Amino acid sequence: MKMKLNMNPDDLLPKLPKPKDLKPFPSTKAVKFSDHEGHVYSIDSNKSGEFIVSGGEDKMLRIWESSTGRVLSKIALPDTITSVKWNKVHSMVAAACGDTVYILNPGLGDRVVLESTNKLLQGLTDIQEVEHCRWFPLGNDKDGLRTKNSSQ
Repeated sequence: MKMKLNMNPDDLLPKLPKPKDLKPFPSTKAVKFSDHEGHVYSIDSNKSGEFIVSGGEDKMLRIWESSTGRVLSKIALPDTITSVKWNKVHSMVAAACGDTVYILNPGLGDRVVLESTNKLLQGLTDIQEVEHCRWFPLGNDKDGLRTKNSSQ
């Protein structure tokens, strides 16, 4: 003899939570970062996440405080900034701008790290050419370098 179960098909479907019960997903903006004119093409944060670097079509490299959205530093570059990257070991920021890569010391963070970064950057200026790249000091009282493709 076969036994038949009387079951409601809706009981077989899992119960889905209501969207209001799915929090914590962001429902408001905590911090707004707005100072660029035009599109922003690249952002990156330092190792601790305390600072953010950004660059875009307004040719300005900006260093932000991530907890407040405040701009700490602006550095004008000669062309649209297509990519930025924060070095996770040294306090250095690299920015690609046209056919040039700028390597900058943003001057933020621990004094010991800043001093070692300055020494590293100074050491790079002593090397004049490395496989189609040429290092040039930035000047304008900024700690950093730029490199250009010397094969062109």
